[in-house]
Amino acid sequence: MATCWWPTTFNGILFRITADGQAATEAAEMATPPDVTEKPAPSDIAINLVDAEADLSVTARTFADGDLIPLAHAAQGDNASPALEWGDAPEGAQSFVVIVDDPDAAEPKPFVHWVLFDVPGDATGIREGLPSDPVLQEPEGAKQGVNSRGQIGYVGPRPPLGDPAHNYHFQVFALDIAELPVQPGAKREDVLAAMEGHVLAAGEIVGQYERPGPEAPIN
Repeated sequence: MATCWWPTTFNGILFRITADGQAATEAAEMATPPDVTEKPAPSDIAINLVDAEADLSVTARTFADGDLIPLAHAAQGDNASPALEWGDAPEGAQSFVVIVDDPDAAEPKPFVHWVLFDVPGDATGIREGLPSDPVLQEPEGAKQGVNSRGQIGYVGPRPPLGDPAHNYHFQVFALDIAELPVQPGAKREDVLAAMEGHVLAAGEIVGQYERPGPEAPIN
């Protein structure tokens, strides 16, 4: 008896239907594409991706530029965001953005540790240990984006065990607009895109951290 083909599927199985209406299951299931996670393209630290007209001075209360970051600010410690201060903000600054990047991470590159935006223009710094709320009460109205772990707010250094010390760039940007057209929980890329053409000044302080102890490697 001749076999006629009517392509049909059920639960991902390909069937053939014979002329008398009987179905015979093909030996192989239909091919299913594997799960593929697209790796983000390597990028630069934020301060190298913007066109700033002037420089901000940026300091941290608990470490100097080029020094080791205290354990209190690391993921193994208290995971507390450090207190930062900035100066030399140009006239017309209406808000500030803080982005923390680790360009020494293997993947993603850079590893984003913090995205904070819409910090009021009259601010000269932020306190230690800000909560991981999408919208902060202090600084009032400031908003937080997601880090590379997919969490809102700050996540402290935790480089792979055995890696040399990583460099963590605490970058501050002065903008000529009070609010960015992005929502809380925005990614770094979206915040940087919204900042384009609005950056008046930028500055950074770089701290180092090398992970002690036999813990599982997480950036």
